[in-house]
Amino acid sequence: MGGTAGHKRRMAFLEASVLLGILGGLCALYLLALGGPKFRLDDAYIVLNNAQALRAPDTSFPETPALHGSTSLLHTLAAALVAPVFGMELGLMVLAWGAIGLNGLGILQLTRQAELPRYIGVAVVACALTTGDLVQVYLNGLETGLAMAVLTWLIVLHRGGGRALPFLAAAAPFVRPELALLSALVLAGWCLRGERHAEAPPLLRAGLAFSSVFIGLLLLQYWASGSLLPTTGDAKKYFFITKETGFFESSAIGATQVFLFFLLMLPQSLFLLGLVRRRSRLYVLFAAVFLGYYMVFQPLTLHQNFYRYMYLLLPLCFLGAIELASSKNKGIRAFSTMMILVVLVLNVKGAAVSVPAGMETVRAKYETLSDAADWIDRVLEPSETVLIHDVGYVSFATDQRFFDIVGLKTPAAIEINRQFSYHGGEEGRGRALAEMAELSGARTILVSEGWNRGFRLVDHLAAEGWTPTPHPAGNPAGLEAYILAPPGG
Repeated sequence: MGGTAGHKRRMAFLEASVLLGILGGLCALYLLALGGPKFRLDDAYIVLNNAQALRAPDTSFPETPALHGSTSLLHTLAAALVAPVFGMELGLMVLAWGAIGLNGLGILQLTRQAELPRYIGVAVVACALTTGDLVQVYLNGLETGLAMAVLTWLIVLHRGGGRALPFLAAAAPFVRPELALLSALVLAGWCLRGERHAEAPPLLRAGLAFSSVFIGLLLLQYWASGSLLPTTGDAKKYFFITKETGFFESSAIGATQVFLFFLLMLPQSLFLLGLVRRRSRLYVLFAAVFLGYYMVFQPLTLHQNFYRYMYLLLPLCFLGAIELASSKNKGIRAFSTMMILVVLVLNVKGAAVSVPAGMETVRAKYETLSDAADWIDRVLEPSETVLIHDVGYVSFATDQRFFDIVGLKTPAAIEINRQFSYHGGEEGRGRALAEMAELSGARTILVSEGWNRGFRLVDHLAAEGWTPTPHPAGNPAGLEAYILAPPGG
């Protein structure tokens, strides 16, 4: 028995080493082809700016707590910790690839727990890691991949009875707040299982472990961000939702987005049929509550940033695939194996198109961001406050003072948007912008062409009596710059 156990450990180590080695090589090739670490979303640079602010004062938002604007405490802390080794941007990219690897290791462990044949287990892992948009979601510089990995390992530890479960359950909400529900469900299930086996002392230790980690991270969250809970959800809600919608309208919008996502992931979505087993009901309940919350309360969020919020549920698809592949029914096993191979082929063919296209999009986005930072350094005085909506890269790369009209980095904007923009219609948004311009003393506004066309930001300021004039220095690429004169000024 000891020899068999030792052989299994050696094989597990070998498989993990091969997986991480392959991902390390792909990371190097990706960085070489891309020309260095670059990210599709400006929000990635908010993570970098916040991580940087933990080590040195933030000149762009000197009055704002360092991690205000971070949804994920632990992801931002990790970015700060790896920065001295890799540098800021490369460190964040390494974290993104590391999260992919961590998720892959979790899926691999689930296949071992199910005692799948090795070739099927490898195929499931390959399927999981090639599903979705690598460049624009997994490598977006945000906590998406890490949250998926944490969800996977919560399931691994829940099923395997790992002693680390209370620690991971306590930390999970500080990766993504939605994981608090899954943490509570799996920890409750684990504790109930322990009670049935009269394991009171271990349960007491588990409770102490969970409480100490959770309370410690909660205090750290408050110290670093100024609030016990992330404020990013409120900032986006109060800025973007200007029209009040009823329950049925919100649900219909949300249901449409959910349907479109699962249609986009149609082959993988079929694997969810494997979650009908009793032992998977906790995960189904989590998914149902997760989707219900977003469908009713934040339906417009679901499709943002290439459906990245929905990606949190993808590990459940591959848990379903594992359940099907380990079924006692020979026909179900055969069908699931065929589907796994079909999905893998489709994923590889899709990646051959999406990865080069995504990389080109990232390069173009990075050039736009760099041009904006260069324009700011060349044209504006650092002490001059600028109204802006995409605050990530420019705050990371310059020392300019900014006022974030969405509120991710400027707390005052959240309250202003809540008071005027939220359910306030177009008139409310104009009033909110005027209040921000007055409060900040900003006499320059930088807006993207898309945002100004979609939200009519400059027109709203003009309607409130402000006089916007195109900046004499011209515009950065993809942006529009205006000098603002106050009413009566």
